Amino acid sequence: LIDNGAPYFLVTCALRMQMLPLVVLKAGDQRIPIPGRAVGSLTGSRVAGACGRVPVESTIKDNHAAWHKWGFHANTRILTVASYVDNIYSVGSTMQNAINILEDFALHLKTKWRLDIKPSSRLFFAPRGSTEVVADPERWIQRADFPVLGHILQDNGSTHSCWVATRRAMWRAFFGNCASKSCRPVSASTRLSLLNRSVLPVLQHRDTRWPPCLKRQQDIDRLQRQMVSSILRVQPMRGEDIPAYCRRRNKITSLQICKLGKWSAKHFERVLSWESHLRRPRNSSSWAATLLDFKGEDWLQMRRLAFSSGSESRTRTRIAGGFVATRWHEGLQYAKEHRRVSLSAYLG
Repeated sequence: LIDNGAPYFLVTCALRMQMLPLVVLKAGDQRIPIPGRAVGSLTGSRVAGACGRVPVESTIKDNHAAWHKWGFHANTRILTVASYVDNIYSVGSTMQNAINILEDFALHLKTKWRLDIKPSSRLFFAPRGSTEVVADPERWIQRADFPVLGHILQDNGSTHSCWVATRRAMWRAFFGNCASKSCRPVSASTRLSLLNRSVLPVLQHRDTRWPPCLKRQQDIDRLQRQMVSSILRVQPMRGEDIPAYCRRRNKITSLQICKLGKWSAKHFERVLSWESHLRRPRNSSSWAATLLDFKGEDWLQMRRLAFSSGSESRTRTRIAGGFVATRWHEGLQYAKEHRRVSLSAYLG
């Protein structure tokens, strides 16, 4: 605001009013005023997010041109830095180049804003099989599983670690809501409705970037069946043998899941919707859209033809052996086929 000509005293007054709001906690007929905070930061608030972006965007504005020499060349674009509030991420043609960008970023923050990147945030990761060694491995720690805004990226392109963490968080949400003591007197239909409101969003916060596959579909469906079955608590009838009881319980659970909607089907639809979103012309400048076609399906097929012999991996496309993660284009094809089969079954 000051750079755009706003008076300094008005900017200071507006900032102070935002940082010291009058908060009143209402509990029934009681009103409890909470004094404004004059010390510390408003972590997690919108004001803190807006204020946290100022030094980050200022640094990017002043130094982005100097980072091009270290950036990652994706088709005709050079990617250097991405940020979310005060979270900073960089990419480079090599690990050291990516670190150089962040080191220059940290230097500018220290010089101009008296801020620094805390040691626990100095992390990097590279594709599995990379033999590059960085200049200061004690300052910058390499991770095979890299946390990014609630997601977990893996150096082999897999999403398994992210799914495991998501499943754990979904169970926490389940036991904190649908299976809590306060929900025991509530009817099963109400708890099933709560299941979709409290547990499903935990999955949908992360599942958009996961390429669909049969294994992930089975895992999501199994988790949903376990939670729905736990809420219904179908009891065996007198004289009913175990196989008959299991079939009856599974049938009742399946009917309820059909009414709620399969979470795996929702996952597939979100992936297809995200693909359509990225293909829109107005989103072509985003990192996700830029990297969508970078070394995609055609490039992968050419690599398989060029390296059709050797012992580096079963598919002859990777320098490191191990599990072959589902590629994005393969997941899209699986999701589209699933939608086609489901529509055909619905229409008869």
